[in-house]
Amino acid sequence: MLSDLLQQTVVVEDVSRSASPFASLCPAEVVTARLRGDRSHLLFLKSLGDEDADHPDKQRRDRELLVYADLFAGRVLPVPRWLGGGWNPAIRRHDLYLEHVDDWDLRYQDLEYWYLAAGHLGELHRAFAEARDDLLAGDYLLRLDTQYFNAWAQRALEAVRWQSTRLGRRHERVVEAFRPGAELLAVQPPTLVHNDLSPKNVLVDRSAQPVRTCFVDWEMAGIGCGLLDLVHLKYGLEPAEEAKLCARYHDAAGGGDVLPRQEKELMAVMAACQIHETNVRLWRSPRWSLPERRLEAWIDEAETALERMR
Repeated sequence: MLSDLLQQTVVVEDVSRSASPFASLCPAEVVTARLRGDRSHLLFLKSLGDEDADHPDKQRRDRELLVYADLFAGRVLPVPRWLGGGWNPAIRRHDLYLEHVDDWDLRYQDLEYWYLAAGHLGELHRAFAEARDDLLAGDYLLRLDTQYFNAWAQRALEAVRWQSTRLGRRHERVVEAFRPGAELLAVQPPTLVHNDLSPKNVLVDRSAQPVRTCFVDWEMAGIGCGLLDLVHLKYGLEPAEEAKLCARYHDAAGGGDVLPRQEKELMAVMAACQIHETNVRLWRSPRWSLPERRLEAWIDEAETALERMR
């Protein structure tokens, strides 16, 4: 793997491993390979198992490995370089070896890097919108269609009902009104969707010139509306910051078959994306033991988004 990465024959004399400080659910390690000639090189090793086994979008445990090996290999993209991996029978996990990006994610970076990431996201979406045959050939990718969005809406409703009868009645009306939104999302030009693009999944490599952003954790990747990633990425920003981030994305993705042509439809699609992201958060809410006012705030956001969707 290192010979391929460095484009020269290397001899590995020693290997050591340490737990990655950024590991969340899946075990992850930083592998240090000491090479002949008193050099060393770092790799990132992620081992995919049955973590979060009840998550509907994580039932294909080799998805991330296949995304790197099948879709990313040979392309210049804002992702870490794939080095290798496969099924490891000794630990019954899928091992994924990537280059080690030794920097922090967007949560710890200045806003200029958020805007940079939005531009790179637009470029990635545009590139895969033009390579749809490759996407459609990947049966491991989630299909983000009408059935997918309605299923998530129903899961959210059940989670809310379990916590509050009153809020359950309110969200039932949201779910019913969202059905045209699910259809609207499903007919958008398809591209590769990360499908979990929170700031923690965007690394910034400031040692590179120009600065790189790397989108990581592709366990829930799918084919569908790229604006889902943009809406997820911008959540929580102030209005002026959000507008600047969206502008950078639109500049990079525009001109390709990614964005709606009409401003009214663009706003409706963005609103539908927000409702879907809210549904995913509501589904997760029981395990977070949130106060009822937080759930109510999210349902308020969904109701407001419905008005923009119509």
